[in-house]
Amino acid sequence: MKEAHLHEASMAPICQLQLTGGFSAAHRVHSSHLTEEENRRLYGKCNNPHFHGHNYRVIVTVAGPVDVRTGVVLDMVLLKGWLDDVLS
Repeated sequence: MKEAHLHEASMAPICQLQLTGGFSAAHRVHSSHLTEEENRRLYGKCNNPHFHGHNYRVIVTVAGPVDVRTGVVLDMVLLKGWLDDVLS
């Protein structure tokens, strides 16, 4: 979490929250207009018949004033739920 500073309009501290998630994805690049050998030569490992994968990391940053009643910017359980919904 970054250092809090005061927001001039409300004098409430502004904080940033970060949450990290990730997902994996796979693909195969293949053209039915080419021979198997042409596909292998042109697309390399991306032509693997068992697919070729990538891992992605997602960082969500939320910034806002700290709620004086709750002491938080956003309920982290809600933020995690939203991120999980997007990544599933």
